[in-house]
Amino acid sequence: MADIAVREAIRKFTNILGDLSLEEGIRFYRLDEQIEWIRKELDETKSFLIDADAKQEGDERVKNWVRDVRDFAYDTEDIIGTYFLKRISWWRRKKRLFGFLGRFACICCDSAATHEFVMQIEGLKRRSEDIKRSRDTYGIECNVTEAAAGEVAVSFQQRREYFSKYIEPDIVGFVEDIKVLKERLLDERIKYCVIPIVGMGGLGKTTLAKKVYNDVKPYFHCHAWVYISGKPRLPSYILEEIAKKIGLKKEEWEENVEKNLLSFLKERSYIIVLDDLWAIEVWEFLKEFFPDTMNGSRIIVTTRNHDVAKHVAQGSSPHELGFLSYNESWQLFSKKVFPDDGIGRFPPELEPLGRQILKRCGQLPLAIVVMGGLLSLKDKAEHVWLRVLQCMEGEANGECQMTLYLSYIDLPYYLKPCFLYFGLLPEDLEIPVSRLINLWMAEGFIQYQGQLRLEDVARGYLDELIYRNLIQVAKRSFGGRVKACTIHDVLHEFCISKAKEDDFFGIYRNLDSDANAKMRRLAIYCSVCSYISLNHYTSKLRALLCFQKDWESLEKDQRSKKELEKLEIEHLRFIYTGFTLLRVLNLEGVQFEDLPDEFGILIHLKYLGLRDTKFKSLPSTISNLKNLETLDIQSTNYYSVPSVIWLMTQLRHIILDFYAELRNPFIFGYRMDRHRAVDKVSLPNLQTLWMIQGSSLEPSCLCEMTSLRELKIHGQIMLHSKVLSTPKAISDQLENLQLEGRTQFPFPDVPVIPALMLSHYGNLRQLVLQGKLEKLPNHDEFPPNLTKLSLQSTNLLEDPMATLSRLLNLRNLVLGYWSYLGNKLVCSEGGFPKLEVFKLIYLDQLKEWRVDGGAFPQLRALKIKNCEQLDMLPDGLRSITTLTQLELNMPERFYSRFQRNGEDWDKIQHVHSIITWQYGKAKQANFYLKMISFTI
Repeated sequence: MADIAVREAIRKFTNILGDLSLEEGIRFYRLDEQIEWIRKELDETKSFLIDADAKQEGDERVKNWVRDVRDFAYDTEDIIGTYFLKRISWWRRKKRLFGFLGRFACICCDSAATHEFVMQIEGLKRRSEDIKRSRDTYGIECNVTEAAAGEVAVSFQQRREYFSKYIEPDIVGFVEDIKVLKERLLDERIKYCVIPIVGMGGLGKTTLAKKVYNDVKPYFHCHAWVYISGKPRLPSYILEEIAKKIGLKKEEWEENVEKNLLSFLKERSYIIVLDDLWAIEVWEFLKEFFPDTMNGSRIIVTTRNHDVAKHVAQGSSPHELGFLSYNESWQLFSKKVFPDDGIGRFPPELEPLGRQILKRCGQLPLAIVVMGGLLSLKDKAEHVWLRVLQCMEGEANGECQMTLYLSYIDLPYYLKPCFLYFGLLPEDLEIPVSRLINLWMAEGFIQYQGQLRLEDVARGYLDELIYRNLIQVAKRSFGGRVKACTIHDVLHEFCISKAKEDDFFGIYRNLDSDANAKMRRLAIYCSVCSYISLNHYTSKLRALLCFQKDWESLEKDQRSKKELEKLEIEHLRFIYTGFTLLRVLNLEGVQFEDLPDEFGILIHLKYLGLRDTKFKSLPSTISNLKNLETLDIQSTNYYSVPSVIWLMTQLRHIILDFYAELRNPFIFGYRMDRHRAVDKVSLPNLQTLWMIQGSSLEPSCLCEMTSLRELKIHGQIMLHSKVLSTPKAISDQLENLQLEGRTQFPFPDVPVIPALMLSHYGNLRQLVLQGKLEKLPNHDEFPPNLTKLSLQSTNLLEDPMATLSRLLNLRNLVLGYWSYLGNKLVCSEGGFPKLEVFKLIYLDQLKEWRVDGGAFPQLRALKIKNCEQLDMLPDGLRSITTLTQLELNMPERFYSRFQRNGEDWDKIQHVHSIITWQYGKAKQANFYLKMISFTI
């Protein structure tokens, strides 16, 4: 962490030196020379930190030296950041003041503050000399030379490529547990049951529950996985999470979630997982909303508390999870230590040491996989493994905690803050990787490596944490890229504990939470105003992340919502004036209508997150945020964003949603736009432009976004689509493109998306086209490496299969709502050579589908929904032996053909899982389970 603080201080020094060099007529009494001297000293100190980081765990003096360096860098950054703010304030004040006295007063203030700054720099210089002397005394060495730095960049690139290809091995153990649980879950004689899985932390309760849940959830009409945890949490919020995941509409879970959830579940079979339940009281509240309508519904509960398990089991026996057997432990350990081997074959000379290390893991799955991840990156040498074993024999609070500690210590210095940062985020959060990376970058955790983008470097960091088994993959793309990740609750607790020890971050949950004036990062899991009202704040904060999910935590004082909103705005204004050095501000769930103009004070801000805030507009003072890299706004109502963002050159990611109104600087003049109008777009670093209205952006502006990787436009997009079709018109780095055209009344038959030519986008992997197409592109006009294609409302009249079947890299295809208006689809022999997932949805004119032999050689999942005129499955399904999942939501007559001994039974008898839904309404569970039973 000291390394990050030093690098940020160096960056600030470099900035202020450049700023001072532009001043005219001012002399800072050799101040620039002193600043440059300290900057060089910090730069030199940075190269010693790698050696110090390796030595500090065994030497208290070195640990204190590292702490001194960190505090020195923090103080340096504070001093420079504060001085920057004052200088900007003076500059703005000078522009407003008139007359000799006003300007003279401003100059006097400027001089006084500059003198103070000079004195502070002198103090920093003395502290820097003390740090240098201590470094020499403790024998800390420089481990980085220019040649070594080049080798590090090459090594990182190699490691990144290796880690990015790593795929987690199949689950080990739990064979009998999985069999028993699935039998209980799918037994149609049991009309309703609650199954608790109980065991100590790290045994694999969540892993087991997730395995069986994923296997059986297709057999139920709706399903939800909700993390409970032992932390204070409102039961109504848990209900809201369940309601969202099972499919309730937004207005249904916002207005009366209890009534609507109960009504919804009464009509459907459901499976719900309550992960990590700690309190009987929470269960007693929730169970009232899980109706027993004798339709085969199931609830799975995981808990460490045996009393909770017995209470929830309702007289039956909880499923108690034990330790892995020795053979299972060795199999799991071997696969983690030698992941490339496939079977985890140990060299004979290392096996005795390996078995001793395994013994120290106590047959606990979490400890085994973490230790396996550590050893997988160590040299396969006896003396190295012996040193690990000796460390494990030291004092520790249990085998698992020692394993976690050793794995953390073994992390490279650049990965430690990235790993600890997971503790700052909610433990139940399935973290989108793109969001995590943007936060890491804003914090300054990511270093440039050769020619790689910072985002790619950050992905390399995450891949290594996954390879070390410290982070779990929640979702992957079809290309194998990690889309979302999560962290085990025991590891989450470790991160919080270690971060508290290092003053890395703090967490505020309630009135009893501790506050530390030294901490640089803070997560608030309740009301912002309740935190500030206790004066638990610090001007040194660099990151403030709020995860306020609803208003109930504020309603104890019985004030009206309107009064509460006013209170929130007052406290928001205090945040902007009290935490002026923030780099990260995430106000997720904080309810307010407008951001005050003081928001523009946060000139150091790099990340701004405003998800689920329901605000109405951003102030035009956002243009003052010259360092802003990520603007992440996904609200739940219409809001206005000023056009000045088009000139914020440092922006890398603009993430909006359908509700955003972005004024078009080329259409609206100053009188029509209450925000300042601009006449130029300058976004050379922009990589993500998500959900932008076509009418708010001149098509030619896309040509100036030369770094764009993800683009989503909706509304009037005809001209934008034509620009995209022009070779070299915009970034050839584009990876994800979504065009959602809107039909213009009164011309419903007029195409909204023109003929496209996208073959020049060699990196484009995902394409969504929504809206009437003028013409389906030819196969050689599609991106050559396209892996995912979704067509919706395209109103195609000709069979698209002849074209789409020739897309050689396509792996996922969706023909969605009214994408094709014809009555016949033909998939010719050899077509779709790599397609794995195919979905036909709402093709209400489709009557016949033919699949020739040799088509779909890799198809594994097929979904057909609401194609009401389609009478039968194609004969060609017989030869698709790779097909393992078939999901159907069709009229009753469709199902009668493939009952056992039915006309189409032989077409699908090889399919492992067949999921059926009654057309127009979910089929009752008892029939549903009977349909499934003979295909398992």
